[in-house]
Amino acid sequence: MLHVPYKGNAPAMADLIAGQTQVYFSNIPSALGVVRGGKIKALTMASRKRSQAMPEVPTVAESGLPGYEANGFWALLAPVATPADVVSRLNRESIRVLALPDVKERLAAQGSEAVANTPEKAADYMKAEIKKWSKVVRDLGLRVG
Repeated sequence: MLHVPYKGNAPAMADLIAGQTQVYFSNIPSALGVVRGGKIKALTMASRKRSQAMPEVPTVAESGLPGYEANGFWALLAPVATPADVVSRLNRESIRVLALPDVKERLAAQGSEAVANTPEKAADYMKAEIKKWSKVVRDLGLRVG
């Protein structure tokens, strides 16, 4: 495969739909509408489990590459000097809001799923991801630029 760098999802998706490129790695919220609209076909999910938004699409592991997992995620972050009580309240309120039925429904409609964690668990997850992908970069001799 030839890597073609794009300056965003929109031009990459436009070229895929137009047949200028043959494959594109996208996140679910960006691709869901055009997949459901029949303009592109989802081949596989990079996550550990199938998406609730597209349960018919197999994972990479199910497709023949056991152990493969590459998840995108969003996290609510604050400066290091943020007082612990403020961090605790932000976390508590975020978990409360993410549990609201209408919020869960809107996220699910976009192909997203909220995972409510403690700040410590979120930090552990990010550290593990950095460690995992740093090894991939080193093992493959990848360079930026």
